[in-house]
Amino acid sequence: MQQWLNQEFRIVVAYKTVHKIVRYKLNAKLKVPRPSSIKAKPEAQEAFKKTCHR
Repeated sequence: MQQWLNQEFRIVVAYKTVHKIVRYKLNAKLKVPRPSSIKAKPEAQEAFKKTCHR
């Protein structure tokens, strides 16, 4: 959010400010992708996706 505001609108806002507004005014949580494992095997992941029961 902080970087997006800077890129799109040239607004410089402290992370703490963005976090407070998003978390407490908008009742949302900032999302960050989880890192993937270096040891992960794409073939095994695809096989799991095909066989798992949802």
